[in-house]
Amino acid sequence: MKWIGANVQEWTSYFRNDVYIENIETLSAAHVIGIGSNGKITKFTTPTSTSGDATYTHAQSLAADTWVINHNLGKRPSVVVILDGGGEIEGFGLTYNSTNQLTLTFESAGSPTQIEGVAYLN
Repeated sequence: MKWIGANVQEWTSYFRNDVYIENIETLSAAHVIGIGSNGKITKFTTPTSTSGDATYTHAQSLAADTWVINHNLGKRPSVVVILDGGGEIEGFGLTYNSTNQLTLTFESAGSPTQIEGVAYLN
């Protein structure tokens, strides 16, 4: 019986590497799926532009205190950052490297703070 138990455990470990999602609603360009720090899949709905202006969504799934974003919008867009848990973050550093790239920096009490989430550029 030990042999059967060992094989069942081995197969269980094997299948944990695969993720299957059933009954998920259809995604569109207005949706982003990411994996949060708690290991759960999270769906974000991006703000939509009614002016027809170009937008860009950057999903940062690996926590970092500096995000360099290549957006290729040809302008200096406004930026909204939504944390992995769903709250909006304010007070981040924003540097326009060019009209196609920007850098976001995150600090708390003067120390770098690693953040993961989604940046919406418009």
